[in-house]
Amino acid sequence: YMKDELLDETEMYPFAEDEKGVSFMSPTPTSFDKYIDHIDKNMAGDTPIAFGLHPNAEIDFRTQQSNSLFKTLIALAPQEVSSEEGAATPEQVAKATASEILDKFGDKHFDVEELVRSLEEGPGPYQNVFIQEMEVMNVLLSEIKRSIKELELGFLGELTMS
Repeated sequence: YMKDELLDETEMYPFAEDEKGVSFMSPTPTSFDKYIDHIDKNMAGDTPIAFGLHPNAEIDFRTQQSNSLFKTLIALAPQEVSSEEGAATPEQVAKATASEILDKFGDKHFDVEELVRSLEEGPGPYQNVFIQEMEVMNVLLSEIKRSIKELELGFLGELTMS
């Protein structure tokens, strides 16, 4: 997949010619800093076109993400307290959700070193990307756990919450 044309100004999005305003041209050979500047200035957010997909490919993903967000907001919204037993307050819902997430992901961690050791040959490009994603997910899981523990301290009154 490496070829001399990549060093020229070539369209890097495979099927972008049919779409207006979606393009990422490879820069001419230059210094590292100018490559970084080119990427920062010219590469927009992730678009399905960058992966050779139809522009509508992310609609379902965004719809599900929005539905999940709004269900969570509705669950955490202040509700009238009824005289019924068992009606949960927003704080109780947040505590339960935090504890459920911690129970589910509390001990999860991707063992990157074990994966690298188990590879028979050196890691190829796909394995490198997978390893990098595992490292990113480990950082994300650590941050989620830290944030939930802080939230629990806030519920207990040991940490100021705003």
